[in-house]
Amino acid sequence: MKKISRSDILIDDFKVRWDNLKSSIDNFDSIIEEQKENVKKILNNKILKLQEDFKLFENKWSYTKIKKTDYKNFYNCIDILKTVNQQREDYNKLLLEIEKTNQESANFNLHNHNPEINSIRSKLDT
Repeated sequence: MKKISRSDILIDDFKVRWDNLKSSIDNFDSIIEEQKENVKKILNNKILKLQEDFKLFENKWSYTKIKKTDYKNFYNCIDILKTVNQQREDYNKLLLEIEKTNQESANFNLHNHNPEINSIRSKLDT
């Protein structure tokens, strides 16, 4: 019969624990990668929504283009001011959402989204 020493048992126990730790880390890494992919999908969807929102904003602004003749009537001027204020609110909301999405992209080191976001912002600023 072979004699088993205490150190052999400790080494075997350590190897088992080490293997368990490595397995746990591998599982954790795969969960992190899966979550990162989910975040990328969510950000892509947010960017698509921002593009749609910008298009709506742009179309709404084009539709409500103010004509010089509209200034002749006092009530038209009030309506114009309301329209401009509403457009400014819409613009600020869109700008805030762009900044938030930009920050989320940066938090997850997803800088490949910045060109799309910056494109929307530059269009919005014009």
